[in-house]
Amino acid sequence: MIKIFGKMGSDFFNFFILYAILVMMFALVGNLNFVLVQDKFTTLLESGLFVLDASIGNYDFVSF
Repeated sequence: MIKIFGKMGSDFFNFFILYAILVMMFALVGNLNFVLVQDKFTTLLESGLFVLDASIGNYDFVSF
């Protein structure tokens, strides 16, 4: 069981690193291309959060 969790953890870590790189790349491209839309892409953090919301879904966590 511990071996299974160890292998699963390493695979999840690899996926998380690749996902973080892709989110950062899309945030940079969005920040550079959509500079005219100032309400969503003013900083790199807001661009990253917008890409994250678009990729996993915009959920209302307050209702949960």
